[in-house]
Amino acid sequence: MISYLTTVAIGGYDKRETMDALDSLNSRICLLYEEIEKKRKGRVFDVPMWSPVKMPQRAVSDGFDERDTDALIKELRSLAVELENELLK
Repeated sequence: MISYLTTVAIGGYDKRETMDALDSLNSRICLLYEEIEKKRKGRVFDVPMWSPVKMPQRAVSDGFDERDTDALIKELRSLAVELENELLK
């Protein structure tokens, strides 16, 4: 898993929008872990409904590297899907 995002002098993804997308995905993952734990303990749990995470817009300068960002978002989306599937089993 990517542990940090590099920046580029020209182009890249808008930093604020990138952080918003990552925060949204991380919040989703945390909530899924909480619901899975409830399920494991035999408690009532919910299957959260989510809107798709919007990809950040491209920046003119000083943005996050697009390859790093795309890879991290892909990893987080995959983890979220995996957790959703585990919750639905």
